[in-house]
Amino acid sequence: MAVSEAWVNPPSRSALYVRPDELANTFNFDFLTMTWERDSVRSSIDRSIESMAEVGAPVTWVLSNHDVVRAVDRLDMDLVAGTRQSVEEQRNERRLFDLERGRRRARAAAMLMLALPGAVYLYQGEELGLPEVFDIPVESLQDPIWRMSGNLDRGRDGCRVPIPWKTSQSGAFGFSNNDSLAPHQSWLPQPLDWGRFSAQVQEIDGDSMLNLYRTAIRIRKTNSLLSDSFFRWVESSDRQFMFARKEDDSFLCIVTFDSSETVPPFYEVLLSSQKIESGLIPPDTAVWLQRVG
Repeated sequence: MAVSEAWVNPPSRSALYVRPDELANTFNFDFLTMTWERDSVRSSIDRSIESMAEVGAPVTWVLSNHDVVRAVDRLDMDLVAGTRQSVEEQRNERRLFDLERGRRRARAAAMLMLALPGAVYLYQGEELGLPEVFDIPVESLQDPIWRMSGNLDRGRDGCRVPIPWKTSQSGAFGFSNNDSLAPHQSWLPQPLDWGRFSAQVQEIDGDSMLNLYRTAIRIRKTNSLLSDSFFRWVESSDRQFMFARKEDDSFLCIVTFDSSETVPPFYEVLLSSQKIESGLIPPDTAVWLQRVG
């Protein structure tokens, strides 16, 4: 299969690249550039589904890639993908920045994406919840944008730093088989605390980002309630949204933003991006629900 990587706007232009007998998929950059606001997310979903339906092509969903600030940082500050320097400036000044809030939103966005009909593309490190690396020494920058901008734009290297497999710093946190390779010797230097995000750490943490992705992917693959392309918005409050993946509403996905919501009656929780206590879904959370009885 062949996939189009076409940065075009509006999303309807993406449909020009795909047909049943032409390119199979096109990356959905409209979804990638949404901000973590109810109307922004919902509008992007509507535009994406409508544009692909016109040509009979499957919808795709992309949350991160090698060109944009990682989702943990981007979603935290409600900034679109093209505002790398704004994110960097705010991170350096520690204005509005909250890594835990960004991680909560990235977890919710991942579950939202995996609940939607169509194809999902995951970017390396996204499943570990890796943050953007903003302090790469200038002598280590690799992106041509750095030189092309006259050393004004540090470029996209912050989302391309090699992912940590192990907690030990040897072998660039397990990225290399060369145990003598230190973090700063990988093709882009890794932060010295990179091991806390490693797959090794997250493997044994049932609540980790890695295990959330694995569980969601397993349910998406094996649960018949997610097996077709049906999608419909379900009426909800203006502080959240809810959609069904079956005509009888036997599967629902709820996404909250800046407020808590209650789990609807006659549904059981299949998976939640955050813990639910006393039937209350916290802010910045996605929940998959299956009807009981």
